[in-house]
Amino acid sequence: QSQQKTLIKKLLILAESDFVGHQFPSFPVITKPQKRQVKHFDRKEWEALLGCINKLSGGVAREDITYEQYQNLEFSQFNRQNQRNWVDLFDAIWVEYFWFLRSQDMDKLKIEWFKDDCENYEYVLTNKDPKSGRKIVETRNINEKSDKIAEDIARKIDGGAEAKTIQTLNFLLKKAVKIAVPKFPVNDADLTTIRHTSLRHHLEDDPSLGDRTRI
Repeated sequence: QSQQKTLIKKLLILAESDFVGHQFPSFPVITKPQKRQVKHFDRKEWEALLGCINKLSGGVAREDITYEQYQNLEFSQFNRQNQRNWVDLFDAIWVEYFWFLRSQDMDKLKIEWFKDDCENYEYVLTNKDPKSGRKIVETRNINEKSDKIAEDIARKIDGGAEAKTIQTLNFLLKKAVKIAVPKFPVNDADLTTIRHTSLRHHLEDDPSLGDRTRI
């Protein structure tokens, strides 16, 4: 519906040139007051959360493992809280964190969408299937710590699509938050909050990113 309104506004602007001396009425944008600031994990909460997920994975999430080792991790289709899923959650959180992904991107992400730009020391992520008719654009990491994560997820390149559904990731994330950050509102413990956390942390690390010419 919002896209239809945008299209109609643009058509009205184009139509004005066909009616000399006539101006269509323009209406100011009505903005609703923000009820509360969006939630994010502060540095202490973030470290506690990641440490908890690594512990729940049996300490494997932070290890360098091969694809074969990954395949041999404990896994059950009948219990989402299994070792391999915790490793997947750990990787998914960092991928979203470093490449600023939306939550809806996570369940269709493919390993082959990542390319190593050796010249610029960056990993380029190209979402070939953006939602809501968005343009296909490249997303580049701007934090050198992301190199380790990019190398870790590349270990699974022979296994096809390993990304779990949004529902599973959010389910596991809430479980970890309840353990690691019990005072954090569990209703806000989802992948969208991870994106908010990423943007906040990047701005804290480099305030110049808030300059409109760099956004």
